[in-house]
Amino acid sequence: MLRLLLIELLLLLSFSTVEAQSDNNVKSSYLSSHYSKRLAQFESEDLQKCDFLFLGNSITERGKWQELIGDNWLIANRGIGGDNTFGVLARLTNTLALSPKKIFLMIGINDIGQGARTEDIISNIDKIIKVTYESLPHVELYIQSILPVNHTMTAYTKGRHLEIIQINNTLKHRYSERKNIKFLDLYSLFSDETGSLATQFTTDGVHLNESAYELWVDFLRTNGCFD
Repeated sequence: MLRLLLIELLLLLSFSTVEAQSDNNVKSSYLSSHYSKRLAQFESEDLQKCDFLFLGNSITERGKWQELIGDNWLIANRGIGGDNTFGVLARLTNTLALSPKKIFLMIGINDIGQGARTEDIISNIDKIIKVTYESLPHVELYIQSILPVNHTMTAYTKGRHLEIIQINNTLKHRYSERKNIKFLDLYSLFSDETGSLATQFTTDGVHLNESAYELWVDFLRTNGCFD
């Protein structure tokens, strides 16, 4: 009996260690040479303030926001390929130093792909929002939903795609009625009838093509985000 208890205890400790290692891997997975290169690029820019700030991962980074939106506003692209909610939190103070009037946030797909727990992703987004308003109480924050993924083109997040919907729904219900916070449902904009990322909008099942970015900006403009 004692031997069985010892075996169960060892198994429990083993599983806990694996889970802890997995959590630590997710927390540090945003750290890469590209992340460091982008931070250095941000530091080198002669940019003290901006009107609009786009914050997120590679989907944000690949957007030609200034070109698509126009020269009436000064726009900062603070997307970093491979970034997750932990990475955004790590660089948030420096990011907010630009004192934008409006922030467009999209983050979370890499957390899911890297095995993060849904509750941790939501908690981190809550922290991002909290820190943002502590620093910039009058900023307009647009929480953009996590985009769908097309699993016929990629295995990324396969088996966990329902978590995208769960996170989006949680954020929508939590923040859609908050002052100065708007939830934007881009998931529906880019999904097909099966809920997958529509093939006409993607290059690889995760990332977007030029026509998708044009549609994205038109959606923002139609919803009064640039007023």
